[in-house]
Amino acid sequence: MRLLNFIVIRLSLFFVTGVLVGFYIEIDKSLQYIGLGISLLILLFYYFLQYRSLHPQYTFSALAYLLVFQIGCLNATIQLPDHQENHYVHYVNQSAQNIVFEVSEVQKENDYNYKYLVEIHQIDENKCFGQCLIQLKKDSTTIPFHPGQFYWANTIIKDFNEPKNPTSFDYKKFMKRRGVYKQAYLTPFKLKNIDHIYSEKITYWAHQQRSRIKDSLLVNGFLQNESGLIQALILGQKDGIDPETYQDFSKAGVVHILAVSGLHVGIVLLILQYVFKPLEWLPYGQIIKTLTVIAFLWLFALMAGFSPSVSRAVTMFSLFAIAINMKRKTNTINVLCISLFILLLIHPQRIFEVGFQLSYSAVFAIVTMQPPLFKLWKPKWKPIKYLWSIASVTLTAQLGVLPLSLYYFQQFPGLFMLANIVIIPLLGVLLVMGILVVILSLIGFLPEFLQLTYAKILQLLTVFVNKIASQEQFVIQNISFDEWMFFSLSLAIFFLLLSFRKPQFGNLAPMLLGFISFFIASTFHFKHTNQHQEFIVFDQARKSVFARQLAGGLQVFSDEESDLTANYAIKNFEKLQGLKKLTFNKKQNIYRFNEEFVLVVDEKEVYEIPDLKKPIVLLTNSPKINLERLIEMLEPSIIIADANNYRSFVELWKTTCQEHEIDFHYTFEDGAWRKKW
Repeated sequence: MRLLNFIVIRLSLFFVTGVLVGFYIEIDKSLQYIGLGISLLILLFYYFLQYRSLHPQYTFSALAYLLVFQIGCLNATIQLPDHQENHYVHYVNQSAQNIVFEVSEVQKENDYNYKYLVEIHQIDENKCFGQCLIQLKKDSTTIPFHPGQFYWANTIIKDFNEPKNPTSFDYKKFMKRRGVYKQAYLTPFKLKNIDHIYSEKITYWAHQQRSRIKDSLLVNGFLQNESGLIQALILGQKDGIDPETYQDFSKAGVVHILAVSGLHVGIVLLILQYVFKPLEWLPYGQIIKTLTVIAFLWLFALMAGFSPSVSRAVTMFSLFAIAINMKRKTNTINVLCISLFILLLIHPQRIFEVGFQLSYSAVFAIVTMQPPLFKLWKPKWKPIKYLWSIASVTLTAQLGVLPLSLYYFQQFPGLFMLANIVIIPLLGVLLVMGILVVILSLIGFLPEFLQLTYAKILQLLTVFVNKIASQEQFVIQNISFDEWMFFSLSLAIFFLLLSFRKPQFGNLAPMLLGFISFFIASTFHFKHTNQHQEFIVFDQARKSVFARQLAGGLQVFSDEESDLTANYAIKNFEKLQGLKKLTFNKKQNIYRFNEEFVLVVDEKEVYEIPDLKKPIVLLTNSPKINLERLIEMLEPSIIIADANNYRSFVELWKTTCQEHEIDFHYTFEDGAWRKKW
C-alpha cells in the first residue's frame, strides 16, 4: 500500500485514533502526561541511536506513532469538563443564576425560540468558560442576538433531555460531541445587553457586514429567496433560504454548494492569486503575496462566520497558498492530513461533526480514485473531456461519502450525477458574478442589467434543482443502515479506493473482506428486522399511541388514525428500523402477545376480566379507578402510565405501586416502554 507509506498520513491516522480513544475511554490525565513524557524521552534516545546507525529505523517509527497517538488521546482528554477546573459545569446548580455570556453562533430557530451557541464567561461571581445552548423565547418584545454580543441574564442552566422514544434523535449526545453540555431558556425581561462593558469583538463586526450585504441586496431589487441564495453561495449563510428550496438541493444531491467548502475557497484562492500577482515585483514579493493571500482567505472565513466547513477549507488552502507561492511541490493527501491534524489539535470535538467526516471522506476519495478513474477513458473532444472530469470527481466523492450518507441520512439521491454535471461548471461563474454583485451593491453602483441577469441565473438554478428533486422515484429514502453495515462498507470502500490507485493483494484482500462483512451484516440486520417482535408504548402528549412490531411491519394502535399518519415518533421508528409495512388500528382493551396479555385501562375503566392474571397493565386517558383493587384482582407484572394522564393521578398510582411492590413506568419521565418477545 504505497499510499500509506507517506509519513504524514500514517501519523494522522494514529493521531485520529488517539483522539477517539481519548473521548471514548477514560484515562487518568496524570498518567497520560507521565506516559507522554516517557515516550518522548525514549524517542529522543532512539533518535540518537538511529543517527549513529546502531538501531533499526522501524523502532523509531513505531515510537513516533505511539507518541502521536498519545498526543491525540491527551488532547481529547483535556477538552472534557472533568479535566477543566474553570469549566462552567462545575458552577451550575438547580436554581436561577446570574450569567454573563457572549453569542458565538446562530443556530436554526423553531416556532417558539431563537437558538444560539454562547460562550459562558461568568456564573454569579465565578469566572468560567465553556459553550452552552441558549434558547430565547419569541414574542413581540424579543430582539434577536448577533454573534459577538455580550449579555447578562438570570436563568436556570439545565441538562439536555434524554430521548424518550425509540430511535428518536439523541440531541443530548449530539450536543455533547460538539462540546456543549448544558442549555438554558431565556425570556426578554430577564435579559440585559452589556456590550458597553466589553470591547466590541471582530465577530460582531463581521455580522454587521453580513447584515449590510443582506440589506444592500434587497435594496437593489433581489427577492428574499434570491438574496438568501447569494448569501449561501458567497458566505455560506443558509438562514435566508426557503426551507423547501433547501430540501430540494438536498434531494438533488447538490446541497454542498450552499455551504462554503473547498470548491468555493479554491476559486477564491485563484482570484486572490491573480489580483495580488503584482506584489511579486516587490522585494520579498513572494512572502508578501503569500501573507496577503492567506490574510484575505481568513478574512473571507471571518465574513462567512467561521463555520466548520469554511474553517476546514481555508486551513487546507492556506497550506496550498504557501506551497504554490514558495514554488514547492505539494502532495494533496499530505496537505489534507496536515489540515486535519491542525483542526483536531485546536478543536478535537470536530471529529464527531458530520460535515467534517463527509468533507474529508469526499476529498480523500477524489484524490485517491479520481486520477486513475479519469485515465480509463480519454475523450478527444474537449467539452466531453471536461464533463468526464466533473463526472469522475462527482462519482468518486459520492462513493467516498456513501457509508456516511446512508448511516446519517438514510437516503441516496439517484440523480446526483446529472445535477452536479450541470451545476458545478456554473459554480465558478455564480461565485465570480456573486462576489461582483455583492461589492457593487455595497458601494451603491450595481447596474440593473447585471442584477437582472444574476437574478435570472439564480431562478434557473432553483427551477433546475426543483425539477431534479421532484423526481421522487430517483430519491431512495428510508434506507435502514446500522453500525455494523456502516463499518464494514466503510472498510470495503476505503480499500477499494486504494486498489484503484495501486491494485495489489494487500489492497484487494481487505476490500473483499469488507464487502463480505457488509453482506453478512446486511443479512443479519434484515433477518433480525423480519423476526423481531416487540410491543412499544410511545411517549406522546395528550394522546395514547402504542404499537407492535412483527414480521417486518408495525401495527399502530390509537384512538384516531388521522393524527398518526405524520407522527414523528412513528415515522422515525418505521424508517430507522427498516420496516416494510405500517398499519393503523383502532385501540382495543386487551391484546395477546405470545403467552402474555396487555390490558389497556382507559376512561371506560374496564378491567374486571375473568381468568386474566399477571397482565401488563397500561393506564391511559386518566381513568378514575381504584388501583389497589385492580392490583388485588389482576396481580399485574407491571403497570405503565403514558403521557396522556393527569399528573396528579400518576403521582397517586406511583405511590400505590411502591406500597404493593409493583413495577411502575411513567413514559413522561422514563421514556417509551418496550417489551421484546
